[in-house]
Amino acid sequence: MARTAAERGAGVITYAEATDIEPTRVHIRDRLTGDEHTLRARQIVNATGVWSDTLSDEVELAPSKGSHILVPAARLGDPQAAITAPVPGHFGRYVFAVPWHNGLVMIGLTDDPHHGPIPDRALPDEGEEAFLLDTINAVLEDKLTTDDIVGGYAGFRPLIKSSDSTDSADLSRRHALLRDSRTGALTIVGGKLTAYRRMAEDAVDDVIRVGGLRAGACRTTELGLVGKGTPAPGLPDRLVAVYGTDAATVVAYGDADPSFNEPVREGIPLTGAEVRFAVDHELAVTIEDVIDRRTRWGLVDADRADLYDAVARLAPELTTESRG
Repeated sequence: MARTAAERGAGVITYAEATDIEPTRVHIRDRLTGDEHTLRARQIVNATGVWSDTLSDEVELAPSKGSHILVPAARLGDPQAAITAPVPGHFGRYVFAVPWHNGLVMIGLTDDPHHGPIPDRALPDEGEEAFLLDTINAVLEDKLTTDDIVGGYAGFRPLIKSSDSTDSADLSRRHALLRDSRTGALTIVGGKLTAYRRMAEDAVDDVIRVGGLRAGACRTTELGLVGKGTPAPGLPDRLVAVYGTDAATVVAYGDADPSFNEPVREGIPLTGAEVRFAVDHELAVTIEDVIDRRTRWGLVDADRADLYDAVARLAPELTTESRG
């Protein structure tokens, strides 16, 4: 999505932490170098999710944590479709086991209130792992155990605080637009990924109205994201599934240097070409960007250290978040 916006003139800056908002100004700090800058704009939108309340005292959130675990697909009979298990005592709520890549299945997700700071890299805790295993095991003949878990990850939903409920599953998933009385910045919170276009439309409409901006015709109603389209024939199926039409660009790295076609580690199909694509085309500036966010291969605990070293060799210009 960010690449699609950038192709049409948007400026995209990563690792830029917004430290303060003033009317028409945002102060940011580069989290890797510590450098500080000020950006100016006629209208400011705070769309920082579970960090929204750090930039506006008038935003009250009740973050919810959603965790997933990864297990070998063979332990579930190599499913080709999702397995669904109802959560006892919660009508309409389910845990899903969904085929992932490289012979794994993703099982999720939890939905529990989160208290305290939001970590940069969130993982399931023991209680969440137990909940997911217990729920999915109810529909499995061959039960899973914690020994089957090879990795996992978690995320946070920016739910709007309500005095009427302590159960995060009961809090509204609807989004809300809030104007800060001090800065005038618009904060958008709540909602969910499947409604992101409606959320963006409401935010842009509000910015145009309040800021007295001139609006042109919407250009994104039928705009496909980068990678959409019919790929060139003969491209590897795995790359097409991940990159769409951009698979041709990934393959070109291997055409120029056949060593880039080699897997970065035995047992993992990730290639040097994909690492270079993440750096050159997907704004990856740290090793964690490549293994955790662009390719997602770092989510398997046993593979993470080897991947870290391999990516460092293939892209020596990358830094690490631990140095930032």
